[in-house]
Amino acid sequence: MKRASILSGVSGTGKTHTRTTDPELKDLPHLDIAEVYREFPEFDWSEALGCLLKRARKMLQEHDTIVIEGHFLPGSTTRKMLVDDLKVAGAKVDVRWFWVPLEVCVQRISDQWERGEISAAECRRRIELLRDCWKPQDPLTRDDVTWEELGRGFKAAVENDVAGLLDLLQRWIDAREEVRGTCLMQHSEVC
Repeated sequence: MKRASILSGVSGTGKTHTRTTDPELKDLPHLDIAEVYREFPEFDWSEALGCLLKRARKMLQEHDTIVIEGHFLPGSTTRKMLVDDLKVAGAKVDVRWFWVPLEVCVQRISDQWERGEISAAECRRRIELLRDCWKPQDPLTRDDVTWEELGRGFKAAVENDVAGLLDLLQRWIDAREEVRGTCLMQHSEVC
């Protein structure tokens, strides 16, 4: 039977690290929704998902097991469409949901930008996605740097001041207890 393993979570939660280091996953063919967005920056979420689904169906014809990475929230339309489409293609689907504290995600994204692994535009896109995805009750709203300040930082980032945004985020991270480590897997299910 065909199998699709979905690694789901926002940027910086450890999906790629898991895929490249887990002995069961590291040698498997994979797709990443981020690669679709990089290839087609003009795509909205439905176009990007359509492209990913088409590639996944083709990959499943050629391989018994594949890995797909992306931010597919539990209960979201995107995740349901992805899982349903993979099942129709004859795959057993397992989903691993990854979560780490926000400051870890921000630090990992910042590190990637500073090492030159991602562009300033990609850094901004990932940080904006974090902003859009994080719940208002996150501890960030109770610290010295507020979402309002981060909003100004995001505006600065849009105006190409990525270093300014990262400096603002670093001030917030430094004000908190340092959190490091590997991914904390919050949820796993077989569909």
